[in-house]
Amino acid sequence: MQTFDQMLAWLRSRHPRVGETEGMVAIAQAYRDLASEFRWSFLLAETIVQTEAAFTGGTVAVANGSTAVILTPGADALAWSTAWTNRRIVISGRGESIRVSVIGTTLTATLASPWAGETVTAATYTMYRNVYGMPVDCDYGCDILFWDAAQNQQLTMVTAYDMKQAESFEQGVVGTPTAVARVEIQQDGSGNPIEMVQFGPQAPGTVLSYPAFYYRKLPAPTGSARPIWPENYEDLIPRRAEIELEQNPRHRISIHPEAKQKYHARLWDLKRRNDGGAEIYHRIALYSSGNWSNAFHNMSLGAGGYNPLVGA
Repeated sequence: MQTFDQMLAWLRSRHPRVGETEGMVAIAQAYRDLASEFRWSFLLAETIVQTEAAFTGGTVAVANGSTAVILTPGADALAWSTAWTNRRIVISGRGESIRVSVIGTTLTATLASPWAGETVTAATYTMYRNVYGMPVDCDYGCDILFWDAAQNQQLTMVTAYDMKQAESFEQGVVGTPTAVARVEIQQDGSGNPIEMVQFGPQAPGTVLSYPAFYYRKLPAPTGSARPIWPENYEDLIPRRAEIELEQNPRHRISIHPEAKQKYHARLWDLKRRNDGGAEIYHRIALYSSGNWSNAFHNMSLGAGGYNPLVGA
């Protein structure tokens, strides 16, 4: 299994004009590009996103034009938690849902937008959370699957726009979500970008656990480290790097066509092994049903006279 230092040495031995830093940048980019080339099963990861219950205890006071909200706990003396984040609130008298920028104490909170309604001193309200973060290694833009164990079905993935549009008809309504959408990127305590997802159109009303499957993003390569990559196929990384370097005229790199053919043959061989033949069986099933034109759409013969999906 090659380390990134060994990959860099191989690349520079073939192309001496490439500097050390420049070569490692090219390897890092190739590593990242290869990870997004296909849905690699070895990059699949699993997590559980647990939602938080909505909160309605007591009443709130807020003045017109103010962002300060004060809670009066109910008879059970329930109060807010300063650990809550990404909360929204709907206060009686107005229909819009307002983002809560911070919960300062167990009895005070600050709204992200000034209260547009009349001054109230004992208004009922619903505070809830519908946006949650994925793990820090979740690769943005790749497929995510959420499973609703209570309903025994997959949550529908929709666009952020469709989610916001559907949500607008159910402002502040809590219940059981039926869909999920990518909505924004936030930062964790260390400044790492975190992909956020929204459940809806009804916000989660209770504590629910959603198993989720996602594709990991690869960590930045360091010299002595080994890639998260199948053994015996790590040569694809420096080969991809030299192909990308060739596209920049300043490097004056010329790669023999056979080297490129070897790279593509190796890549497709890894793809074939990655799904254990599942995609091949799927296409054969479509072919057997008479729908062969769809089964092998865009699967033309390669330069070596073979179908790159199934090998020689």
